[in-house]
Amino acid sequence: MTKPAVAVFGSSSVVPGSTAWQVAEHLGQSLAEHGFVVVNGGYCGTMEATAKGARAVDGGEARGITVPSLFPDRVADGNKYLTEEYKATSLVDRLEKLIEPEYFVILPGTVGTLLELCLIWNTATIGLLSPAGRRPLILAFRQPWEKFISSTHEILSLPQTHVDVVKFVDGVDDVIAALQEARAQ
Repeated sequence: MTKPAVAVFGSSSVVPGSTAWQVAEHLGQSLAEHGFVVVNGGYCGTMEATAKGARAVDGGEARGITVPSLFPDRVADGNKYLTEEYKATSLVDRLEKLIEPEYFVILPGTVGTLLELCLIWNTATIGLLSPAGRRPLILAFRQPWEKFISSTHEILSLPQTHVDVVKFVDGVDDVIAALQEARAQ
């Protein structure tokens, strides 16, 4: 049986030993302990931390979607904790691969994380338009994303149904509980 995958988006500038690194590593480990494959961008920061956490579990898997042509200054083959790497040909190819899973966790991040959040958020809102539409589970860390989503809701006058596709979590335990609930349905 294929393990379900969880795409994790977050900052590439998080450093080992920081609180953000520890949260990301704990997330990766918890996902692997609960039978999920971690999927991320494959490089440094939260990508490396979640992959390291996943690999700390016997049988834990971490897939990285890298773009060597876009990030020539980064490690050529992704971080050392990946069990599998897909070398995307472009940013668009990378993003298409990153949004293939049905489950998403959005850690604090910067512009790249914002792009990934908005892409999967839009995918989910489009899914609302059709009975057969895709409805991924999006779990965003409340800090900082709740303020962003709320502001966007207000500024763009978005329907509440579009806002409600993003679920806010306060930590790793909330993520695991939401994933277990979604899988039980």
